[in-house]
Amino acid sequence: MKLRNDPRMFYRGISIWPPLWLEREGEMQLQRDESGVLVDVREALDCDKSYLYTRYDNKTYIGCLLFENTDSCKSVTDLLKRNIGKRIKAIGDTDISGRF
Repeated sequence: MKLRNDPRMFYRGISIWPPLWLEREGEMQLQRDESGVLVDVREALDCDKSYLYTRYDNKTYIGCLLFENTDSCKSVTDLLKRNIGKRIKAIGDTDISGRF
């Protein structure tokens, strides 16, 4: 199963992959696609969300993934941290069968 289709990648029945990206500088444009390369992942203190940073077209974007529980948050965040430097689309395509 691909990461994007895993049940943990849904929050209250809504897909959270790819996240909605917010440009960190400039015009603060929003986009929801799988462009860019993952450059950082940060887990919220309460571990119900992870913040993803991506780089695309010389701009940095931030996205947030919300999770139903802390176990899902921790396992997905750990997987994402191991994929820093990869394209967002490739991460979503990752076969996670048997990894969690």
